[in-house]
Amino acid sequence: MNLRIMQKMIVGYVFIIVLPTLVLSLLFYNHLYQSAVEESERSRQQYLEQAQSEVAIDINELESVHSLFQQNTLVIQYLEKTYPSSSEEIYTFTEHVLPLFTYISASQSLIKSVRLYKKEEPMNPIFNMVYSYADLGGSDPRIRELRAGEGLWIHRMEKGVPSFRYYKKIHTRYYLKEAGMIEIVLNEKEFYRQFEAWSGSDAVVTVEIDGRYYRLRGDATLEPTVGKPTSRVQDLIEVLEPSVRVYIDKPLSNGVRIQWRNLFFGAILAYLVILTSLYYSLATSIARRIKSLAKHIRLAKTNRFDRFEAEAYADEIGYLISSYNILIFNIDELVNKVHKAELRQKEAAFIALQSQINPHFIYNTLEGIRMTAELNGDTDAAEMAYTLGLILRYNLSGQANGTLKDELDNVANYLSMYKKRLGSRFRYRLQVEPELERIPCPRFILQPIVENCIVHGFKDKLGDTAITIRIEGEAELVLVTVEDNGTGIAPARLSTMQRYFHGELERMEIEASGLGIGMQNIYERLKAFYGPASTIRMENGPSGGTICTLVLAAKGDGKGEAE
Repeated sequence: MNLRIMQKMIVGYVFIIVLPTLVLSLLFYNHLYQSAVEESERSRQQYLEQAQSEVAIDINELESVHSLFQQNTLVIQYLEKTYPSSSEEIYTFTEHVLPLFTYISASQSLIKSVRLYKKEEPMNPIFNMVYSYADLGGSDPRIRELRAGEGLWIHRMEKGVPSFRYYKKIHTRYYLKEAGMIEIVLNEKEFYRQFEAWSGSDAVVTVEIDGRYYRLRGDATLEPTVGKPTSRVQDLIEVLEPSVRVYIDKPLSNGVRIQWRNLFFGAILAYLVILTSLYYSLATSIARRIKSLAKHIRLAKTNRFDRFEAEAYADEIGYLISSYNILIFNIDELVNKVHKAELRQKEAAFIALQSQINPHFIYNTLEGIRMTAELNGDTDAAEMAYTLGLILRYNLSGQANGTLKDELDNVANYLSMYKKRLGSRFRYRLQVEPELERIPCPRFILQPIVENCIVHGFKDKLGDTAITIRIEGEAELVLVTVEDNGTGIAPARLSTMQRYFHGELERMEIEASGLGIGMQNIYERLKAFYGPASTIRMENGPSGGTICTLVLAAKGDGKGEAE
């Protein structure tokens, strides 16, 4: 992210603090709000349960109207008797029964009308209050099947809305026989107004009758609707009969909800404002110090290595500033040292330029000796001078690496010089596979080994001496073997050398044992040049002498010829 440190801190603040705070706040608010809603619904459910008990009381009062007729002897006599004329029946009804109707109408606002059905045929329906059993007609058959003491609420659809009626039989004294039937018609508007009064104007009241739903309108009448109301708490009252339910869905007050939401998010906003102020002051104090240090570091591009002067704080930035000042001091010292070293190097280069004449002087001198020896007929001296010149040229060429052929040529020159001195007492033999001659190798890996054979192996040797050098391939390896017929190596010293070449001894331990630095140098250079698979095998020959084998992981490595 290619942003400045202050921009990164702002982005981090938004994504790490602000957004998680808002998300958690919304979740917490939703949890609190749902808890408040559930608490409100529980309270409302308790209120509805109380309302249901009140409805039950009202219904019981309506049903108790039956006892007013059942326990009135004059009403029972009126229902049992058959009158010879209509006038006599009307007189008896007006005198003894009508006052009871009037009382019920005045005292019970939930009753729209009351009707009596006589078992004995009345002369004519009287004031729409007394009818014959025959007038029940095709009513619900359950009405006629009612037993003594049983009542029944039923509903009928009138103009698309239900109308509720209560039926119960009236019996003669001691319930010896059936005298008639009472029908109480419910005043639905007054009944529904009670629910409207209990629930409030913002509630939705739905009545379920036989699986059909009706919404209560403002004028206390019902209108058909679709679908059951959804409420987390089952806000319903079972009334009149099991197939009739009243649902009251009263939402949490809008004003309370808005007030609660404003209060909650106001607190969250205040918290974020305070947190942002604190974070900004902290971020600016950190960013200001880092920006000042970065501005000072840019001066280093102009080779100005001045100390950064700032107020010291015991924090990470303070530690960074002090470390930077130490680094600047060290860099300044190093620059001065490098400058002085460059001056000394230029001086040394000038001196080396002057001394380059020395090797050429040696070569020219040896060439002069060789030519003089030839002129005087001393061919051995001429050949030795020529061979020594070749050896010096190889030693002083300054190249780091060569090929196995270069190494063999140099060793051959060295051995020929030695043979000139010993004559027939010394022999040497070179056995090389031609395709291996051009394999690259570090310089001077054979000459020190050959020199060890002559200096140490032949030191106490009596008789003829011989050295054999073989270069051969073995799988992916190249084996360079130098074998002599000298006195060999003492077992303890040989064991130490073998342990070192096997990686069992460290360099400090091998130096303490007195092993020559030449073999250590060859071993480490082989490892560095060819890799960890290369090593040196050192052993005494079965009939005396020493066999030293250089194992080179060079065959097939893709290096090709030496550079």
